[in-house]
Amino acid sequence: SFNITITCTNPTGSPTVKWERPGPGKLKLNMDAACFGNTTFIGVGGIIRDCNGLVRAAFFRKLSGTHTLWWQSF
Repeated sequence: SFNITITCTNPTGSPTVKWERPGPGKLKLNMDAACFGNTTFIGVGGIIRDCNGLVRAAFFRKLSGTHTLWWQSF
C-alpha cells in the first residue's frame, strides 16, 4: 500500500470520464501520453487494474523522438 491521497476537481463544462471495471477475472490497461513543451520528448504511462479496481501494475517512461498521437491511438 502506497498510502497516497489524490484529490481531483472537475472544471465547469468539462465532461466527466468515469473508469469502468473489467469483467470478472479480467484486467484493464489504461494508457496516456503527454508532450514536454517544445521538445522532442514525451511521457507515456499506464496502469493495469483488476475487476476489483486493485492496481496490478503501473509504468511510466520519458521517450525521445516519438509523437503523442501515436501512443494515444491505442
